[in-house]
Amino acid sequence: MEWEVDKYINNYVKQVGCSPTENLTKLYTPGFFLYYIDELIEEYKNTYKDLNFILTALDLDSFDLINKNEGYLVGDQILNSVSKIIQKTIRERDFATRIKGNTFLIFFYNLNQEEENTAVNRIRLGIAKELKSNITIG
Repeated sequence: MEWEVDKYINNYVKQVGCSPTENLTKLYTPGFFLYYIDELIEEYKNTYKDLNFILTALDLDSFDLINKNEGYLVGDQILNSVSKIIQKTIRERDFATRIKGNTFLIFFYNLNQEEENTAVNRIRLGIAKELKSNITIG
């Protein structure tokens, strides 16, 4: 089943009264991210037998040093670049958030472990190529 995110965005905005996306990265806010996952799980419980998904955390290595040595403006530019790499790499039905500082969560919908590894590796390589930085994946 393909999810139409607009329905969830509209309900979230009506219930919470704030934007579902973050200004800096244009990724979903942690609040909307959790709301959306909860709604998907509920819909699946009512419609389907299993919800197959993988939740992946990405953490930028040495980000605190970048903020300290280069300044927060450079740090913000890096966060923005990382979010664009994530958005270009994940499929339309997958979604991501920045949960704090330099930590991102990605919800991969209907993906097996091998496919998730491939997607995360593409993100890792994109970050390494564009930003000359590494990430920790968990």
